[in-house]
Amino acid sequence: MKRSLLLLLLTILSILFAEGETLRVLSEVEYDGVVYKVAGCDYNVFSYCPNLKELIIDAPIEHLYGIECNECPNLEKLELPSTLKSLGGFGCCPKLVDVKLPAGLERIYSNTFIGSKIRKIVFPEKFRIIEEGAMMYTAIDELEFRGLKFVNEDAFSYLDGSLKVLKFPRTPGAISINYRAFSYNDFEEIWIEDCEDTQYTFGIDYAAFYNTSVKRILCNSSRVPSLGGPFDSRVMCEQEPYDPSSGEEPWIFPFKNPYKGIMNLADLKAIKLYVPQKCMELYAAHHYWGHFDIEEMDFSAGVAEVPAEATGVFKALAGEGLIEFEAVEDVDINVYDASGRSVAIARLVAGDNRTLSLPAGIYIAVASGHSVKVAVR
Repeated sequence: MKRSLLLLLLTILSILFAEGETLRVLSEVEYDGVVYKVAGCDYNVFSYCPNLKELIIDAPIEHLYGIECNECPNLEKLELPSTLKSLGGFGCCPKLVDVKLPAGLERIYSNTFIGSKIRKIVFPEKFRIIEEGAMMYTAIDELEFRGLKFVNEDAFSYLDGSLKVLKFPRTPGAISINYRAFSYNDFEEIWIEDCEDTQYTFGIDYAAFYNTSVKRILCNSSRVPSLGGPFDSRVMCEQEPYDPSSGEEPWIFPFKNPYKGIMNLADLKAIKLYVPQKCMELYAAHHYWGHFDIEEMDFSAGVAEVPAEATGVFKALAGEGLIEFEAVEDVDINVYDASGRSVAIARLVAGDNRTLSLPAGIYIAVASGHSVKVAVR
């Protein structure tokens, strides 16, 4: 194994010096008439390559553990093998934009993409753990979790993109959002889904969203998300569980952000919290969640339908990135976002159907004195 890794390193270095900009790691390398299968990459093997622009890994590697490709100032594109289960080592690559995570990826290590320019990333269904600082200072505009279990310290702190809507998936097991995992960001909307297994609840550390702006939280859970911690004893040294009867406030809570205008629990009334129908009293009685401006709404699985008789003039179907309208009579439907801003007008005659593509969020559809609230996922 050591000999094959050494040969891989020598082969890679010769390719780099010969070609400069593009490197392809093949599944086999030949040396002195002997063919060696490539099963891994050595420590620091691609790092500090100033000319490297594209790295393509064809070898059936399962684990990239550490700092294989750090500080490549011109690396723009990374192609990973379908066999990969864990990933590390592409930090401080300021031009890295194009990355697609393989379907079998389960883990991303600390600082893996810190300081990159990745704008869109999709975490696959098998994904479980993202470690400390892995996506810190990246330029993410689009973020999708299809699978998730743990988000560790500062994993998504200080994002430099325009990401406004953060959505967590419904998963079989628990999800834990740890200390400062999404701190220092400007999200407007956060979606939380209940865990499928009833023995778990969605878990949030006290400082998970520290100094993060948010206007709306859509919590599709009939069980109140749990508040955990401390995950970092340097900040919350042996703090006892919060006792609301003490009359004291804990050092920090999620969304209690002194630099963003939320100074105490009473100020949480500025944040809208949408909860499932028949759950308002449950949330209102909670020592933390009860301080939000709580409103019930219909969170239906998949597509949420408002029947025609609810409006008398149209039906509204909210789905993934869209609203479908069906006119019962001739109608002009005005669509407003949660802030009251008009975003679309749909003019339909009786029997017509119209689909509007819209970002995730809460919308109000108004026509002929009737209104319907829908949640686009």
